[in-house]
Amino acid sequence: MPYKIAPDGTEERLFPENGEKFTLEEMQAHIGGYVELVANLEERDGAYYRGGRGHAMHTPIDRVCAMWVDEEGLLKGLPFNKTASELCYTAGLRDPSYDIVGPAVIFMLDDLDDGWRNGHE
Repeated sequence: MPYKIAPDGTEERLFPENGEKFTLEEMQAHIGGYVELVANLEERDGAYYRGGRGHAMHTPIDRVCAMWVDEEGLLKGLPFNKTASELCYTAGLRDPSYDIVGPAVIFMLDDLDDGWRNGHE
């Protein structure tokens, strides 16, 4: 289920306006600007891991998803997002010195409309 992680650590479930798939414009509205992919994640038993490690893990993949942020978040001076940063760090995706700022959204690829996915895969 898609959700947003706010800089204060609160999480909010997200629902597409058309009831089926999110458009690029909806993603941008949730993030607050141009979208940047920061992490491909695999979820196993409620924990996130770096995408592409499925062959090395013994736990089945529950779902494959991606974390997106505002591409210009640092330039805009957005606040540090500790929860999103820690999620990326513990999943083995980011150096601990790399900070996620502003809101972060996690979508499964199937949550995005085909026009957006086909143009950006």
